[in-house]
Amino acid sequence: MHAIGAHAHVLRNPRGAIIPAEGQPQREHVKTKETRNRKRAVHNEHRGNDEIHRDHDDQHDAKRRQAEAAVRPQLGVHVKLAVHRGRRGRAFPLRRHRSKVSALAAAAKDIAHVARRLTKAKAEQLYARLAELRPDPRTELDYTNPYTLLVAVVLSAQATDKGVNRATKDLFPIADTPQKMLKLGEEELGRRIQTIGLWRNKAKNVIALSRALIEQHGGEVPREREALEALPGVGRKTANVVLMEIFGEGTIAVDTHVFRVANRTGLADGKTPAEVEAQLMRITPAKYLRGAHHWLILHGRYTCLARRPDCPRCAIADLCLYPAKTPPPKPLKTPARKILPNVKRKI
Repeated sequence: MHAIGAHAHVLRNPRGAIIPAEGQPQREHVKTKETRNRKRAVHNEHRGNDEIHRDHDDQHDAKRRQAEAAVRPQLGVHVKLAVHRGRRGRAFPLRRHRSKVSALAAAAKDIAHVARRLTKAKAEQLYARLAELRPDPRTELDYTNPYTLLVAVVLSAQATDKGVNRATKDLFPIADTPQKMLKLGEEELGRRIQTIGLWRNKAKNVIALSRALIEQHGGEVPREREALEALPGVGRKTANVVLMEIFGEGTIAVDTHVFRVANRTGLADGKTPAEVEAQLMRITPAKYLRGAHHWLILHGRYTCLARRPDCPRCAIADLCLYPAKTPPPKPLKTPARKILPNVKRKI
Protein backbone atom coordinates (compact mmCIF):
# COMPACT_ATOMS: atom_id res chain seq x y z
CA MET A 1 0.00 0.00 0.00
CA HIS A 2 2.85 2.31 0.79
CA ALA A 3 4.50 1.55 -2.55
CA ILE A 4 1.35 2.29 -4.40
CA GLY A 5 0.84 5.54 -2.53
CA ALA A 6 4.38 6.59 -3.31
CA HIS A 7 3.74 6.37 -7.05
CA ALA A 8 0.13 7.57 -7.05
CA HIS A 9 1.06 10.74 -8.95
CA VAL A 10 1.81 8.62 -12.04
CA LEU A 11 -1.90 7.80 -12.44
CA ARG A 12 -2.93 11.45 -12.53
CA ASN A 13 -3.09 13.62 -15.65
CA PRO A 14 -0.16 16.03 -15.63
CA ARG A 15 -2.56 19.01 -15.81
CA GLY A 16 -4.98 17.61 -13.31
CA ALA A 17 -7.64 16.65 -15.89
CA ILE A 18 -9.54 13.44 -15.31
CA ILE A 19 -9.20 10.98 -18.21
CA PRO A 20 -12.67 9.63 -19.06
CA ALA A 21 -13.31 5.92 -19.01
CA GLU A 22 -13.44 3.95 -22.23
CA GLY A 23 -16.88 4.08 -23.89
CA GLN A 24 -18.01 7.34 -22.23
CA PRO A 25 -19.34 9.78 -24.90
CA GLN A 26 -17.42 13.03 -25.44
CA ARG A 27 -20.25 15.59 -25.19
CA GLU A 28 -18.19 18.65 -26.04
CA HIS A 29 -16.79 17.07 -29.22
CA VAL A 30 -20.26 16.00 -30.39
CA LYS A 31 -21.69 19.48 -29.72
CA THR A 32 -18.93 21.15 -31.74
CA LYS A 33 -19.53 18.79 -34.67
CA GLU A 34 -23.29 19.48 -34.61
CA THR A 35 -22.61 23.24 -34.67
CA ARG A 36 -20.37 22.86 -37.72
CA ASN A 37 -23.03 20.82 -39.53
CA ARG A 38 -25.69 23.42 -38.72
CA LYS A 39 -23.51 26.24 -40.09
CA ARG A 40 -22.81 24.23 -43.25
CA ALA A 41 -26.56 23.69 -43.80
CA VAL A 42 -27.26 27.41 -43.38
CA HIS A 43 -24.44 28.20 -45.84
CA ASN A 44 -25.86 25.75 -48.39
CA GLU A 45 -29.31 27.28 -47.97
CA HIS A 46 -27.94 30.77 -48.68
CA ARG A 47 -26.00 29.36 -51.61
CA GLY A 48 -29.19 27.89 -53.05
CA ASN A 49 -30.97 31.22 -52.63
CA ASP A 50 -28.05 32.94 -54.37
CA GLU A 51 -28.43 30.61 -57.36
CA ILE A 52 -32.16 31.36 -57.49
CA HIS A 53 -31.46 35.12 -57.42
CA ARG A 54 -28.76 34.68 -60.07
CA ASP A 55 -31.14 32.78 -62.38
CA HIS A 56 -33.79 35.46 -61.87
CA ASP A 57 -31.32 38.25 -62.65
CA ASP A 58 -30.04 36.39 -65.74
CA GLN A 59 -33.60 36.13 -67.02
CA HIS A 60 -34.14 39.85 -66.32
CA ASP A 61 -30.92 40.77 -68.15
CA ALA A 62 -31.90 38.60 -71.13
CA LYS A 63 -35.29 40.33 -71.39
CA ARG A 64 -33.60 43.74 -71.21
CA ARG A 65 -31.16 42.81 -73.99
CA GLN A 66 -34.01 41.56 -76.20
CA ALA A 67 -35.93 44.81 -75.68
CA GLU A 68 -32.87 46.91 -76.54
CA ALA A 69 -32.13 44.80 -79.64
CA ALA A 70 -35.70 45.30 -80.89
CA VAL A 71 -35.38 49.08 -80.61
CA ARG A 72 -31.89 49.74 -82.05
CA PRO A 73 -32.38 48.91 -85.69
CA GLN A 74 -35.44 51.15 -85.94
CA LEU A 75 -34.08 54.15 -84.07
CA GLY A 76 -30.45 53.90 -84.90
CA VAL A 77 -29.37 53.88 -81.27
CA HIS A 78 -26.66 51.60 -79.93
CA VAL A 79 -26.42 51.52 -76.12
CA LYS A 80 -24.49 49.00 -74.07
CA LEU A 81 -25.08 48.56 -70.33
CA ALA A 82 -22.26 47.13 -68.24
CA VAL A 83 -23.14 45.17 -65.11
CA HIS A 84 -21.23 43.30 -62.44
CA ARG A 85 -22.26 40.69 -59.91
CA GLY A 86 -22.63 41.38 -56.22
CA ARG A 87 -22.17 38.95 -53.34
CA ARG A 88 -25.51 37.29 -53.98
CA GLY A 89 -25.20 37.27 -57.76
CA ARG A 90 -27.42 40.31 -58.30
CA ALA A 91 -26.68 42.63 -61.19
CA PHE A 92 -25.63 46.21 -60.42
CA PRO A 93 -24.88 48.89 -63.04
CA LEU A 94 -21.28 49.96 -63.28
CA ARG A 95 -20.39 53.61 -63.13
CA ARG A 96 -20.69 55.01 -66.62
CA HIS A 97 -19.11 57.96 -68.35
CA ARG A 98 -21.27 61.04 -68.77
CA SER A 99 -21.47 60.49 -72.55
CA LYS A 100 -22.95 57.02 -72.06
CA VAL A 101 -25.55 58.39 -69.66
CA SER A 102 -26.46 61.02 -72.25
CA ALA A 103 -26.73 58.33 -74.94
CA LEU A 104 -29.06 56.30 -72.72
CA ALA A 105 -31.23 59.34 -72.07
CA ALA A 106 -31.36 60.05 -75.80
CA ALA A 107 -32.38 56.46 -76.47
CA ALA A 108 -35.22 56.72 -73.98
CA LYS A 109 -36.47 59.86 -75.68
CA ASP A 110 -36.17 58.18 -79.06
CA ILE A 111 -38.18 55.17 -77.89
CA ALA A 112 -40.96 57.42 -76.68
CA HIS A 113 -40.76 59.36 -79.97
CA VAL A 114 -40.74 63.13 -80.08
CA ALA A 115 -43.08 64.47 -77.42
CA ARG A 116 -44.26 67.39 -79.56
CA ARG A 117 -45.31 67.79 -83.18
CA LEU A 118 -44.43 70.50 -85.65
CA THR A 119 -47.12 73.00 -86.49
CA LYS A 120 -48.25 73.29 -90.10
CA ALA A 121 -46.41 76.61 -90.38
CA LYS A 122 -43.15 75.03 -89.19
CA ALA A 123 -43.71 72.03 -91.46
CA GLU A 124 -44.11 74.33 -94.45
CA GLN A 125 -40.83 76.06 -93.56
CA LEU A 126 -39.14 72.67 -93.31
CA TYR A 127 -40.32 71.55 -96.75
CA ALA A 128 -39.41 74.94 -98.24
CA ARG A 129 -35.80 74.54 -97.14
CA LEU A 130 -35.58 70.96 -98.41
CA ALA A 131 -37.07 72.08 -101.73
CA GLU A 132 -34.47 74.84 -101.99
CA LEU A 133 -31.69 72.29 -101.56
CA ARG A 134 -33.16 69.89 -104.15
CA PRO A 135 -35.51 71.76 -106.51
CA ASP A 136 -36.06 68.73 -108.76
CA PRO A 137 -35.91 65.61 -106.57
CA ARG A 138 -35.88 62.25 -108.30
CA THR A 139 -35.53 58.64 -107.35
CA GLU A 140 -32.00 57.26 -107.42
CA LEU A 141 -33.18 53.99 -108.99
CA ASP A 142 -32.38 53.62 -112.69
CA TYR A 143 -35.33 52.68 -114.93
CA THR A 144 -36.52 53.12 -118.52
CA ASN A 145 -40.30 52.62 -118.30
CA PRO A 146 -43.05 51.90 -115.73
CA TYR A 147 -42.33 48.18 -115.79
CA THR A 148 -38.60 48.54 -115.09
CA LEU A 149 -39.36 50.99 -112.27
CA LEU A 150 -41.76 48.47 -110.74
CA VAL A 151 -39.11 45.75 -110.95
CA ALA A 152 -36.41 48.04 -109.53
CA VAL A 153 -38.55 49.00 -106.53
CA VAL A 154 -39.35 45.33 -105.83
CA LEU A 155 -35.64 44.52 -105.95
CA SER A 156 -34.76 47.44 -103.65
CA ALA A 157 -36.42 45.92 -100.57
CA GLN A 158 -33.71 45.58 -97.90
CA ALA A 159 -31.10 46.66 -100.45
CA THR A 160 -29.45 49.90 -101.51
CA ASP A 161 -30.36 51.77 -104.68
CA LYS A 162 -26.73 51.61 -105.80
CA GLY A 163 -26.70 47.84 -105.41
CA VAL A 164 -29.93 47.51 -107.40
CA ASN A 165 -28.59 49.78 -110.16
CA ARG A 166 -25.47 47.64 -110.50
CA ALA A 167 -27.61 44.53 -110.96
CA THR A 168 -30.13 46.09 -113.38
CA LYS A 169 -27.48 47.79 -115.52
CA ASP A 170 -27.13 44.64 -117.65
CA LEU A 171 -30.61 43.24 -116.90
CA PHE A 172 -32.93 45.94 -118.24
CA PRO A 173 -31.36 46.16 -121.73
CA ILE A 174 -32.43 42.55 -122.36
CA ALA A 175 -35.58 42.35 -120.19
CA ASP A 176 -37.52 45.62 -120.08
CA THR A 177 -41.00 44.11 -120.58
CA PRO A 178 -42.95 41.35 -118.82
CA GLN A 179 -42.74 39.18 -121.93
CA LYS A 180 -38.95 39.44 -122.15
CA MET A 181 -38.60 38.77 -118.43
CA LEU A 182 -40.61 35.54 -118.70
CA LYS A 183 -38.48 34.50 -121.64
CA LEU A 184 -35.35 35.14 -119.59
CA GLY A 185 -36.62 32.80 -116.88
CA GLU A 186 -36.32 32.64 -113.12
CA GLU A 187 -32.97 30.83 -113.07
CA GLU A 188 -31.20 33.31 -115.34
CA LEU A 189 -32.82 36.25 -113.57
CA GLY A 190 -31.60 34.93 -110.23
CA ARG A 191 -28.08 34.60 -111.58
CA ARG A 192 -28.11 38.25 -112.68
CA ILE A 193 -29.42 39.66 -109.38
CA GLN A 194 -27.65 37.37 -106.91
CA THR A 195 -25.62 40.33 -105.60
CA ILE A 196 -28.85 41.68 -104.06
CA GLY A 197 -30.14 40.44 -100.74
CA LEU A 198 -32.99 37.90 -100.80
CA TRP A 199 -32.42 37.45 -104.54
CA ARG A 200 -34.10 34.04 -104.75
CA ASN A 201 -37.45 35.28 -103.42
CA LYS A 202 -37.18 38.45 -105.48
CA ALA A 203 -36.56 36.48 -108.66
CA LYS A 204 -39.70 34.41 -107.99
CA ASN A 205 -41.76 37.55 -107.35
CA VAL A 206 -40.53 39.33 -110.49
CA ILE A 207 -41.41 36.33 -112.67
CA ALA A 208 -44.79 35.96 -110.94
CA LEU A 209 -45.72 39.65 -111.25
CA SER A 210 -44.61 39.65 -114.90
CA ARG A 211 -46.97 36.76 -115.59
CA ALA A 212 -49.79 38.52 -113.68
CA LEU A 213 -49.28 41.72 -115.69
CA ILE A 214 -49.61 39.78 -118.96
CA GLU A 215 -52.62 37.73 -117.88
CA GLN A 216 -54.57 40.44 -116.00
CA HIS A 217 -53.44 43.82 -117.36
CA GLY A 218 -52.32 43.23 -120.93
CA GLY A 219 -48.64 43.59 -120.02
CA GLU A 220 -49.10 47.15 -118.67
CA VAL A 221 -48.50 48.46 -115.15
CA PRO A 222 -51.92 49.30 -113.63
CA ARG A 223 -52.66 52.72 -112.21
CA GLU A 224 -55.03 51.57 -109.46
CA ARG A 225 -53.55 51.02 -106.02
CA GLU A 226 -55.57 47.86 -105.36
CA ALA A 227 -54.36 46.29 -108.59
CA LEU A 228 -50.74 47.18 -107.84
CA GLU A 229 -50.83 45.80 -104.32
CA ALA A 230 -52.37 42.56 -105.63
CA LEU A 231 -49.21 41.83 -107.63
CA PRO A 232 -46.69 39.36 -106.11
CA GLY A 233 -43.98 41.14 -104.12
CA VAL A 234 -45.72 44.53 -104.26
CA GLY A 235 -46.73 46.21 -101.01
CA ARG A 236 -48.04 49.63 -100.11
CA LYS A 237 -44.61 51.29 -100.22
CA THR A 238 -43.85 49.95 -103.71
CA ALA A 239 -47.29 50.96 -104.94
CA ASN A 240 -46.81 54.47 -103.55
CA VAL A 241 -43.48 54.88 -105.36
CA VAL A 242 -44.97 53.78 -108.70
CA LEU A 243 -48.08 55.96 -108.31
CA MET A 244 -45.95 58.98 -107.41
CA GLU A 245 -43.06 58.52 -109.85
CA ILE A 246 -44.96 57.28 -112.92
CA PHE A 247 -48.47 58.64 -112.56
CA GLY A 248 -47.72 61.83 -110.60
CA GLU A 249 -50.04 61.14 -107.69
CA GLY A 250 -49.45 62.85 -104.34
CA THR A 251 -48.41 59.90 -102.21
CA ILE A 252 -45.65 59.44 -99.64
CA ALA A 253 -43.93 56.07 -99.51
CA VAL A 254 -42.58 55.42 -96.01
CA ASP A 255 -39.36 53.47 -95.90
CA THR A 256 -36.81 53.32 -93.08
CA HIS A 257 -35.33 56.74 -93.94
CA VAL A 258 -38.68 58.52 -94.18
CA PHE A 259 -39.84 56.83 -90.97
CA ARG A 260 -36.75 58.03 -89.09
CA VAL A 261 -36.74 61.61 -90.40
CA ALA A 262 -40.48 62.09 -89.84
CA ASN A 263 -40.34 60.92 -86.23
CA ARG A 264 -37.18 62.82 -85.38
CA THR A 265 -38.19 66.16 -86.84
CA GLY A 266 -41.71 66.09 -85.43
CA LEU A 267 -43.50 65.88 -88.77
CA ALA A 268 -45.04 62.68 -87.44
CA ASP A 269 -45.21 60.63 -84.27
CA GLY A 270 -46.10 57.16 -85.47
CA LYS A 271 -45.06 53.70 -84.38
CA THR A 272 -45.80 52.05 -87.73
CA PRO A 273 -45.23 53.09 -91.37
CA ALA A 274 -49.00 53.34 -91.86
CA GLU A 275 -49.35 55.79 -88.95
CA VAL A 276 -46.43 57.90 -90.20
CA GLU A 277 -47.84 57.97 -93.74
CA ALA A 278 -51.27 59.12 -92.54
CA GLN A 279 -49.76 61.88 -90.40
CA LEU A 280 -47.44 63.05 -93.19
CA MET A 281 -50.36 63.24 -95.62
CA ARG A 282 -52.19 65.52 -93.17
CA ILE A 283 -49.34 67.89 -92.34
CA THR A 284 -47.60 68.16 -95.73
CA PRO A 285 -48.75 71.20 -97.76
CA ALA A 286 -50.32 70.29 -101.11
CA LYS A 287 -47.67 72.14 -103.13
CA TYR A 288 -44.92 70.00 -101.58
CA LEU A 289 -46.74 66.67 -101.71
CA ARG A 290 -45.21 65.51 -105.00
CA GLY A 291 -41.63 65.87 -103.75
CA ALA A 292 -42.10 65.09 -100.05
CA HIS A 293 -41.07 61.44 -100.34
CA HIS A 294 -37.88 62.24 -102.23
CA TRP A 295 -36.89 65.11 -99.94
CA LEU A 296 -37.37 63.05 -96.79
CA ILE A 297 -35.69 59.92 -98.08
CA LEU A 298 -32.67 61.79 -99.45
CA HIS A 299 -32.36 63.82 -96.26
CA GLY A 300 -32.36 60.62 -94.22
CA ARG A 301 -29.90 58.91 -96.55
CA TYR A 302 -27.26 61.65 -96.57
CA THR A 303 -27.84 63.94 -93.55
CA CYS A 304 -30.16 62.51 -90.88
CA LEU A 305 -28.23 59.28 -90.55
CA ALA A 306 -29.38 56.49 -88.26
CA ARG A 307 -26.41 56.30 -85.90
CA ARG A 308 -24.94 59.79 -86.01
CA PRO A 309 -27.04 62.42 -87.79
CA ASP A 310 -25.10 65.31 -89.28
CA CYS A 311 -26.99 67.94 -87.29
CA PRO A 312 -24.28 70.64 -87.50
CA ARG A 313 -24.70 70.75 -91.30
CA CYS A 314 -28.45 70.15 -91.36
CA ALA A 315 -30.51 72.86 -93.08
CA ILE A 316 -33.54 72.21 -90.85
CA ALA A 317 -31.78 71.67 -87.50
CA ASP A 318 -33.41 74.73 -85.91
CA LEU A 319 -36.88 73.44 -86.85
CA CYS A 320 -36.22 69.82 -85.89
CA LEU A 321 -37.56 68.60 -82.52
CA TYR A 322 -35.07 65.74 -82.15
CA PRO A 323 -33.79 66.03 -78.54
CA ALA A 324 -30.42 64.29 -79.00
CA LYS A 325 -28.88 66.31 -81.81
CA THR A 326 -25.27 65.65 -82.69
CA PRO A 327 -23.17 68.50 -81.26
CA PRO A 328 -20.77 70.44 -83.49
CA PRO A 329 -17.17 69.23 -83.48
CA LYS A 330 -14.88 70.83 -80.95
CA PRO A 331 -12.37 73.28 -82.42
CA LEU A 332 -8.87 71.95 -82.73
CA LYS A 333 -6.40 73.48 -80.33
CA THR A 334 -3.50 75.21 -82.04
CA PRO A 335 -0.28 73.85 -80.57
CA ALA A 336 1.82 76.45 -78.84
CA ARG A 337 4.93 77.50 -80.69
CA LYS A 338 8.09 76.25 -79.12
CA ILE A 339 10.54 79.02 -78.31
CA LEU A 340 14.04 77.77 -78.89
CA PRO A 341 16.73 79.11 -76.63
CA ASN A 342 19.32 81.40 -78.14
CA VAL A 343 22.35 79.27 -78.70
CA LYS A 344 25.55 80.91 -79.82
CA ARG A 345 27.26 79.01 -82.54
CA LYS A 346 30.94 78.45 -82.29
CA ILE A 347 32.86 79.78 -85.28
